[in-house]
Amino acid sequence: MQQHVEQRLRQFTNAKAQRVIGLLGSFETDWRKDLENDLVDEYKDAVDGIVDIRNTISHGRHVGVTIVRVKDYYARIKDVVDHIEKLCAP
Repeated sequence: MQQHVEQRLRQFTNAKAQRVIGLLGSFETDWRKDLENDLVDEYKDAVDGIVDIRNTISHGRHVGVTIVRVKDYYARIKDVVDHIEKLCAP
């Protein structure tokens, strides 16, 4: 199992919502189903949005984002990470 985890994480980039769901599903199909059901649009948008911001910045382009938006994304992404933690380590 450890080898599988290491291999999957080594290949994992651009952690958009669908990719996170796919990664979890590669370990346990019930985790995929649970996250698909609970990761509603506002949480998917936060995950995808922060990845898009990161990619835009890394390519040297201007990002018109406010600190309020980033804080909102952070709070929602923290909820997603907490949910994933509960799935993986109940």
